[in-house]
Amino acid sequence: MLAMGDSALPKEADAMTFVGCDLHTRKQQVAVLDTRTGEVSEHQLAHDGTAVEEFYAALPRPVTVGIESTAPRCS
Repeated sequence: MLAMGDSALPKEADAMTFVGCDLHTRKQQVAVLDTRTGEVSEHQLAHDGTAVEEFYAALPRPVTVGIESTAPRCS
C-alpha cells in the first residue's frame, strides 16, 4: 500500500476517489486512489458474475474513472 504524506491529504469537501482502469476482453485491472486517506490499491476484476458492478458500487463517492482500452486487431 502506498500513501501520500499527511500534508498532501485534502479537506473532506475536496476528497474524491480516482480509478484508473485497463480494460480487457475478459477482465479489467484497476488502480484506486482514495484522496481521503491517500491509500492506493490495485484490483483485478473478472467480467463474469457481479464482481465488477459490486466493486464500483462500493467505491466512496465522488468517483472519477479513466479507462484505457484498445480494439482487437483484425487481420
